[in-house]
Amino acid sequence: MRLQVLDMRYSDITEPCVAKLAESHLTSEQLSRLDLEGNPLGTAGAVKLAELMVKHRSLPNLAELNLRACRISDTGVKSLAEGLLVKRNIRVLDLSKNRFGVTGLALVIDNLAYNPVLEDLRLTELQLNVTVTSPPPLGGSDTLSVALNKLFERTVSLKKVSFWNTSIATYFSAQNMESLGKNTSIELLDLGGSKISDVQSFPRALALQHTKHLELNLDNNSLTPSFMEMVNQKFRDRTEKEGAGPSPVTVLSLKSNKMLKFGLHVEEMRKQVVVFFSKTMANVVSLDLSHSELDVDAAKVLSELLTANTALQMLNLSHNWLGKHGARILCNGLLQNHRLQVLRIDRNDIGTAGANHFARVLKRKECQLKELHMFCNYVDVLGVQALAEALTTNVCLSSLDLGMNRVRKTGTAALIDCLKRNRTLEMLALKFNYIPDAFALQLASVIASSPNCKINHLLLAGNSQSYSALVNVVSTLNECPRKVQFDLESRAAYQDPERIAKTVYCTPLAANTTPLMIKKLFYSHKCGAIRSVTLEKHKKKKARFAMACYALVEFAHKDSVELALDLVVRGKARLCEGRSIRIVRAGLGNALQ
Repeated sequence: MRLQVLDMRYSDITEPCVAKLAESHLTSEQLSRLDLEGNPLGTAGAVKLAELMVKHRSLPNLAELNLRACRISDTGVKSLAEGLLVKRNIRVLDLSKNRFGVTGLALVIDNLAYNPVLEDLRLTELQLNVTVTSPPPLGGSDTLSVALNKLFERTVSLKKVSFWNTSIATYFSAQNMESLGKNTSIELLDLGGSKISDVQSFPRALALQHTKHLELNLDNNSLTPSFMEMVNQKFRDRTEKEGAGPSPVTVLSLKSNKMLKFGLHVEEMRKQVVVFFSKTMANVVSLDLSHSELDVDAAKVLSELLTANTALQMLNLSHNWLGKHGARILCNGLLQNHRLQVLRIDRNDIGTAGANHFARVLKRKECQLKELHMFCNYVDVLGVQALAEALTTNVCLSSLDLGMNRVRKTGTAALIDCLKRNRTLEMLALKFNYIPDAFALQLASVIASSPNCKINHLLLAGNSQSYSALVNVVSTLNECPRKVQFDLESRAAYQDPERIAKTVYCTPLAANTTPLMIKKLFYSHKCGAIRSVTLEKHKKKKARFAMACYALVEFAHKDSVELALDLVVRGKARLCEGRSIRIVRAGLGNALQ
């Protein structure tokens, strides 16, 4: 059987290694997916790979190519562009997070325009050198603008395009926007962080969009209410001329913008926002407005939209400034709504008063909410009790997140009583809520024994449960006739004194670290057999990519722990790319606490 998939992410592959691969694995006629993400190929490695690609007999069935974060420069990507002109059967291409500039990107896009099967193109986090050509905002003579125009006009297969965090909008011309609007194949367009607010013709592209369904990401683009006003005007003009309907956008992400910050012209801007969401974007079913500084004025607009019962089914309002007054106004709209199914309102400081308002919504028979996320909202015991009471009669909600609030003993007791009667709730998240051991065990007992309870996913991390309590909770949940996922089950197993004695804790690890990388480190230094490797994310919310994770490595024998610890002393505790890590015994003061 011939090799079909070659996945060698973050394996320290350089130019000599590519040459060796070219003599062996890369000659496989059946190879359809090649993943070299995170390897320091550099210019020389990219050129060597390109030399292989231009040969018609090499990689004839290659369909997916991932060269993300491979340190490819302009010279290297120019060579790859020639290979892409030959390999026209590639369906998925990722060149994100590399070091080439405008010239190289223009050549790649120009050659991809001739690919008849390309479906997914990822060009994210490219630090384009805008001084190379310095095009005027609306100029069409720039090579990159010409290449983009060719791609948008010719492609009939391209479905997903991602320019996230790449300043590509600097090179968008009016003609590009015209071609983009008339394209009928693109279903996902990611322009997050691309400075699209600088492109005055982009609203026209939205008005001209001919696709049936479009997922559009405009995160972090400094968009303001005036952007909505321009889009509304373009749609009105098109409607008057052609009788066109609303935008085909069904999934819209406006995260980290200030589109609902009205300033002095509150009433005028509110009207434009209502028209934007209820008419221009009437087909949107999923809307993300998180991290957008939404306040009470914004809540009034959102309440009006919810009252109008638009097509909206998922609304993300996390990390905003709604507060208890904004929650009250929002809930007034929800009381009239019978379409919204998912609401995320994490970190909005709605407090107990806000929780009481949502309890009113959950009590309504017409309520269609299936998921309610209220993480970190300073909801106290009284608010939890109100929500628990509402859930005893609610017949729709299946997921509730009350993490990082103040549930405590009394709130947990109310939820326990609620679960005895509730027949729909399947996921309950109660992380960081000061829940004592005895109440955690009672909660598990009700989940396992109540004939009405349907919980199959329980989250209790951060409540400082003892080892014995965790073991009892896991044992109780295992008696449940259905499978119940418990977030602390693996931690309970690792806290077994016998397993701790054979386990080491490794940190910091990059987010892309895999168990195979960890095993390679210890096996290459003959530390002994490994029973398991468990990777987890650090609790710190904004941990840097290079320090995002930790690992618990369990060996088959206790003696292996000493050999693993000795790697630090000898300066050998390094993963790929030479990253040093800390290796200590698992237990108190480390990941288990």
